[in-house]
Amino acid sequence: MKREELEEKMNQLFNELNQDAEKVGNLSTWLILDNDKLSNIEAVVMSQVCAEVNEFGKPAFTNDKAREAEKLFRLSQKEEYLKLAADKAQKHGELKKTEIMISAKKEMMRFLTALVKTENGD
Repeated sequence: MKREELEEKMNQLFNELNQDAEKVGNLSTWLILDNDKLSNIEAVVMSQVCAEVNEFGKPAFTNDKAREAEKLFRLSQKEEYLKLAADKAQKHGELKKTEIMISAKKEMMRFLTALVKTENGD
């Protein structure tokens, strides 16, 4: 590869790395927001579960396992929660894929840098 081609490829990789880094930042921000939304929905559902009483005025769900099971059941019935959870999973997958691409591009950048140094006789 000619020196000019190497430098052009390195500039292209540098620009892609900057774009990927921005994408990671955006995805991370969205994941934090999704986590907050999911946590809020979970808290509301759990407070409803804990507030329920049976016909004797006693708590409807008497232990942590029963309350947690009921919370999970109710969450599974909430379309908004399921959509948010699916979006979060998709964003998380995209984030991991982008992080892998960044790692590969950094490795390629190190390789190209070594080639340029070799071409310069360094």
